[in-house]
Amino acid sequence: MKKLLATMLCATLLLVSLSGCGDAPSEPQASTGTAASTDIQTSPKSSVAPQKLTIGAATVGGGFHNGASALANAINTKLEGYEIAVEVTGASAANAALLYSGDIPLGMVDTTTAYEAYMGIEDFEGKQCDTLRTFIPGWPGTFIFVTRADSGYANITDLSGKRFSGGTTGSGAQIFFARCFGNFGIDYTELALPNADAVRGIGDNTIDGYGLMYPNSSVTELEASYELKILTLDKEQEEAFKKAYPQYLWLPIPGGAYKCVPETIYNPGAYNLFCTTSEVDEETIYQIVKCAYENLDLIATVFPQCAEGMTPENLNQNIIPYHAGAVRYFEEQGWEVPESLIPPEMK
Repeated sequence: MKKLLATMLCATLLLVSLSGCGDAPSEPQASTGTAASTDIQTSPKSSVAPQKLTIGAATVGGGFHNGASALANAINTKLEGYEIAVEVTGASAANAALLYSGDIPLGMVDTTTAYEAYMGIEDFEGKQCDTLRTFIPGWPGTFIFVTRADSGYANITDLSGKRFSGGTTGSGAQIFFARCFGNFGIDYTELALPNADAVRGIGDNTIDGYGLMYPNSSVTELEASYELKILTLDKEQEEAFKKAYPQYLWLPIPGGAYKCVPETIYNPGAYNLFCTTSEVDEETIYQIVKCAYENLDLIATVFPQCAEGMTPENLNQNIIPYHAGAVRYFEEQGWEVPESLIPPEMK
């Protein structure tokens, strides 16, 4: 009997021991799971990779690149969770196409090109970019023909048979100058040089003139070494061009802007727009616009003309619908957005 009781006691102790071993892992597993959950919840925002965006500009040294750089500087400095890189592109027409195809989410486009792309006319016939949207109106630019004063040129017709660079192929400037010369039957050797190369060409007389949009610091830099002459359309040419291309604005170059412009003159021009498409989400554009307008001082340090153009009064200088995210910010500020510039998706 004693042997039987001893045997039963040992069996009972063995079962208790095995039961304890089976329960042991359960507590550490629960603890590990809790710790992992706590780690995720307390991870700082700074450890999250920012949303990286690209803005299509144009060649370095021009207004588009300066404007895009100004916006990128403000966003990268002040807006957590977003990062913008500036990309050198073929400017307006190229940016409109890249935006529509989804290759870039942001891009610089002038009002004339934006309108033609949105409507599917001129160079965009059969390639309508109806999802194109503006998110900031940008700054005005006036097209100018830059020549050396010692050339003796007094009218754009004097550039017939000469070497002229109107900007990189596909840019709003290149399209304007080609149209302008074509409208008046002026034959010329068309060059498509980046801005810096055109400036060097004027200096060493390898080209006879180049075109760009005012304001542009390259003219001021050239005037440090050469006397320049800026050509504009005369009154008769102005009326003919307005009739042929009513989508262009007529804008000033203020007197004193350059040494060679003592009094205010006028020429065709456009507003330089910050564009996107309706495919980019509303919150992203809202945050970018909000950051830009709340940090105009930073934008001004890079490109003063851009900051000066970003006023509520200039919202109507746009020519295609604004993005819903931009409209949301403007309305929060109490700024009136013309009905014609409200995007279809908000109606």
